[in-house]
Amino acid sequence: MKNDRRQTPIDTKRLCVFDTNAYRKLTAGKSPAESRDIAVRVRDLEKAAGTISAANPFVIWELVGHLDNLADPAYQHCLNALVALSEHTWSNCQMLWIGLA
Repeated sequence: MKNDRRQTPIDTKRLCVFDTNAYRKLTAGKSPAESRDIAVRVRDLEKAAGTISAANPFVIWELVGHLDNLADPAYQHCLNALVALSEHTWSNCQMLWIGLA
């Protein structure tokens, strides 16, 4: 069975996946709004270079694991990292089905 459905946007040259530390370093000492703005700028630069970003579920789980307790010292930092991850990997194109068919 042949699948003719395109799995990535036509102009895509590369796929980028950040790890947990990349998002944490990107957002260190930043507010949620600053974290979002930085991630949007990174996403726009990547898009201009033909790169799309994908989220690794293990990264999401590692960051979310700090959000169940407001007293967790990493709570705000991980929340900001998740804000950045969601903006960085957001796509305005149709849903990407990488490896599924």
